[in-house]
Amino acid sequence: MFKRRLLVPVAVLTLAAAAQAQAAVPPALLCDETKKVNCFRDEIFIFDGNTVDEIEKADGSIFRDPLVNNCKVDIINGKSKQICEGILNQKVAPFVAKALKDGGMGATEWDTMAIFGADFPAPPKAGGAGGGEGPWFFRHEGANEIAGTGMTTTRRGSLPAIGYIAAGSTTNFGTFVVPDRPPPKGLSQWPDPDPAGVEGYGESYPECDEDAYCFSGYANGYHALASAVGQMYGPYLQEGVDDRVSRAASQLNAPQSGVPTPTRQRLTSYPAFKNNRLKNSAKRGDGNRIWSSLLDFETSLMGGVHWRNNGDGTIETTYPVPFWEASPPYQGKPLSRFHPIELYLMGLASESELKPIKDYTDTSGTLFLVEDLIETFGSAFTKATENFGQLPFVRARLLDSLLPADIANKTPDKTFTDSDRLLDPKKVWLESPAYGGRSPDFVDAPHTHRMLWVVVTKPNDPEQTEKQINYMMRWRRGWNAYFYMLTGYRGRMITTADTLEDDSPYWEFGQPIDDEKTFVPTGGLEVQFPGPLPTPGSPAITTFARAQTPGQTGALVFTPHSNQPPLRIKGAQQHPGAINSFAVRMRLPTDGPRQSEAIMQLEGGVNIRVPSDPASFLIPDGKFHTYSADLTKVPGFAEREFTGFSFVPSTLPSFDVDIEFIRFAWVKTEDLGDKDVSCAIVPKPDGFINTEDNCPNQYNPLQEDADGNGIGDACEDFDQDGAPNLCDNCPTLTNSRQRDRDGDGLGDACDKSAGGGCFLQPESVAGSQPRGVAFGSLFVGVVVVAALRRRHRRSKVSRAKNG
Repeated sequence: MFKRRLLVPVAVLTLAAAAQAQAAVPPALLCDETKKVNCFRDEIFIFDGNTVDEIEKADGSIFRDPLVNNCKVDIINGKSKQICEGILNQKVAPFVAKALKDGGMGATEWDTMAIFGADFPAPPKAGGAGGGEGPWFFRHEGANEIAGTGMTTTRRGSLPAIGYIAAGSTTNFGTFVVPDRPPPKGLSQWPDPDPAGVEGYGESYPECDEDAYCFSGYANGYHALASAVGQMYGPYLQEGVDDRVSRAASQLNAPQSGVPTPTRQRLTSYPAFKNNRLKNSAKRGDGNRIWSSLLDFETSLMGGVHWRNNGDGTIETTYPVPFWEASPPYQGKPLSRFHPIELYLMGLASESELKPIKDYTDTSGTLFLVEDLIETFGSAFTKATENFGQLPFVRARLLDSLLPADIANKTPDKTFTDSDRLLDPKKVWLESPAYGGRSPDFVDAPHTHRMLWVVVTKPNDPEQTEKQINYMMRWRRGWNAYFYMLTGYRGRMITTADTLEDDSPYWEFGQPIDDEKTFVPTGGLEVQFPGPLPTPGSPAITTFARAQTPGQTGALVFTPHSNQPPLRIKGAQQHPGAINSFAVRMRLPTDGPRQSEAIMQLEGGVNIRVPSDPASFLIPDGKFHTYSADLTKVPGFAEREFTGFSFVPSTLPSFDVDIEFIRFAWVKTEDLGDKDVSCAIVPKPDGFINTEDNCPNQYNPLQEDADGNGIGDACEDFDQDGAPNLCDNCPTLTNSRQRDRDGDGLGDACDKSAGGGCFLQPESVAGSQPRGVAFGSLFVGVVVVAALRRRHRRSKVSRAKNG
């Protein structure tokens, strides 16, 4: 029986019925050894880049229009390479839709299609031809299922998707050319490409040339793709609702010559993206509404920036605040994420989360001069206005005109204040008759986004195409998790071919309204989902589930519902990015059970013990630890598929067990193993795979880290004598020879009976480490020495009794 405080029991949940049965991908649409194109391979549709559109002209002749244009051999970075101009996405999307319909998937619907070119540019240029910028979202004419965001609500009709994303070349997205220079310090070779960025150095190394767009202004390829997803939801704001938010396109494109009229040449706003449409390009400027980049959106993905007042009459864009929104797995990184306003428009946040934002726009007709963009682009603002919202460290000044003399003068006519003007988004969306609030609202809106990935093959280059497809198979799984993070763990990205199942089994407990339906407690377990909370004493945001369990019978049972499709966990290891690891991050209170374990239970009796080594247990020290397992070594996992699970957080009774995340994922092969050894250099796994082990080469099942630097105490060398603490017979005093004359396991330097004495000199503790670290190390050392002394005394008593 529990005798301590109990959480409020979770209410009995009325579970939504599982998704209605619908045919999965028909066998005729699955790739195999004989069918390589116009088929699905690991959930990605591989479209034949050799496709030619045959158009009958008025005179009866046939015009043959290749979808991939003008492929030729060129020299790039000193290497011979086939270059293609790109694809006409307006034509590829209907071809893909027809192939899917003809193959038996005519009833399947996605929200967006993301179309990539295999090693050639895919996004359209301004004129509609291939090559150039991206990714961009293009909405099918009249397809919109959301009201209250500034567009007319219409059903998508017979269209398989609301729109498509011209997603760029796979080379721009994540295939990189290894630089002709040594890898970053600490790395033996350049890492594999990664669209989320590569740890260890500031810039990734995409292959870029004058015709390829490498996501300038975005943190990485995933950011660029996420911004394109956001375009599906806005910004589409009606003129007259609030002039600070809505600007007519004509006001941004006044003539650049002569004396501009302030009321017409209003550069207070720059378009973050355009209201592009699939048909009738003449209408693109009609009703084009944009966010103002001079509104402080804390560096959001959909066009707002984070502004700093320089105090000299200028303001400057900066990186986002570290820890903004949900923190893991990039804790402390200044990473752009979706703003609460954007989350509201996407249906992932409630009206109560809309807060006023700082407003640096002007109301008097004064012109804002963005001097960095002037210097870069001259008076051609077209390129500047497309990217302004994403460019870091851009200065803005106040001028009355854009005459050359004023531009050269660089003296502001006015001064930016620290903005006591605020824009209240509630007044825009909730109180304006033009909107009246988003519909469907937060409770009823889908919290999933269904996206079909399409890779268009490179004509006559099967080797390069195969390489790109293998990369994209891994990127797709990573994209699911990355989008989840960018939304503050509120919105799930579903990229399975039929959208009926979710093959990204990863949860951070950031959306309580969905989490309490997804994880149903059974067997006496009680659970709460408090949602994102500030970490005490830290700017970080934490999301977790808090459970109280009676022990082995208490479990969280995965349960599908309207915003959580059934699972598809593939155990097959033959393809890139295959799921090969399991991890759960948990915190047990200091008075928790001492020898408890957690169990992930899959169908068919496949159980995953965490920690994975039978000699290791959950650590009751009040700190979060990531427990992990190598799934390739779990009997029954490989070559099977699983559709659900039950998770037992502790096999012994425990209160206040915090679960930060549950994750099945892919881990690099070299980081997958548990390669710990003992001091005798004998293999001795501690139950933590290398990527989650704070001492990946030495046995430390308790993962102690006294100074909190992320490196386990066992593999640190507090006294800097060359012997790691785990194997140092005197860890607080330098004794590189490890001399132990009486063989009692206590080094002579710390063994009074051996004549060595034990003088803890401040200058000998932790070498040249900072004082705080040195004292922390001293504390750990004293504890270790005291334990060794007790063992030494017991040994003497035992010898006396037996002597």
